Amino acid sequence: MKKIQLFLVLLMVGIPTMEAQNYKMVLKKTDGTTHEFLVDDIVDISVEEIIPDLPLYVNVSENQMIEQATSAKAKRTKARAPIINTSTLESFYLHGNNYNYKLTKESSRWKADTERWPSNNQNQEITFYAHTAGDFYSDYIHFEVEGDAWSQYDLLVATRTTSFNASQGIVNLTFDHACAAVDFNILITNTLKNRLGYNALIVNKVELSNVAHSGNYYFASGWSDLEDSGSYTLTNGPLTVSTESQPLPCGYVFMIPQTLGDTACLDIKYSLSGSPEVKTAIIPLTGIKWDAAHKYTINIKLGTSTIQL
Repeated sequence: MKKIQLFLVLLMVGIPTMEAQNYKMVLKKTDGTTHEFLVDDIVDISVEEIIPDLPLYVNVSENQMIEQATSAKAKRTKARAPIINTSTLESFYLHGNNYNYKLTKESSRWKADTERWPSNNQNQEITFYAHTAGDFYSDYIHFEVEGDAWSQYDLLVATRTTSFNASQGIVNLTFDHACAAVDFNILITNTLKNRLGYNALIVNKVELSNVAHSGNYYFASGWSDLEDSGSYTLTNGPLTVSTESQPLPCGYVFMIPQTLGDTACLDIKYSLSGSPEVKTAIIPLTGIKWDAAHKYTINIKLGTSTIQL
């Protein structure tokens, strides 16, 4: 806050009496310019203390995702939807004491669009809520998984309660991953390969269906109010499948933590080389559990019990 320093000079004209009269007030700025006017009566002069805006600084760190053990994992190229960490995070939102900030990274420093502590009471404790996506409502985020698997984003969340004096104006945030990161490999069994002979199995589409696609993330307690109706296309083929495990091209999909219900499944459209007929294979995913901040790999292994020849 810029301040203009004022000097008040009272000039009395004539001989002072018991009555305040013929006084002038002169306002003199620090640049040397002045302004004067008559004062008919002076009762009291009080000066209100000017409290400067307190600066806001933000530091961030991250609890990394946990890798789950898996077998037959394919060699994976760079995921189209990468897992965010503090080195790749470019911006996030911060809320506290009715203030809403957007922070962006400039060089190695996080810069808020309003670099002001949300209270001039230096001892007032304020709870800050930070998130990378979703809509904020007082103490929770409403989040919906992006429908396009190729453009999904990782949801990071953090919260901290502190005062200006206790933190010396620095909000230290440690982000947690609120979603599960799931990727998919696909392959066929040796038995199916022998049954195919000279034909190749062509997968035209893989869709993940009937999973929770939206919900509310409460900073104090986690996820609730999930809605189950999401479907996500993981590949739109054609993809020639062999006995060597290969990743589906979507990379990671960031899913709301959940235990998959009875209708959750993978819907696979496939055909045999040289044949125009497209068939469907349904692979149930009932009972699979995805926890927040964990990475999972699902290996889709197609055999003679699944593929119709």
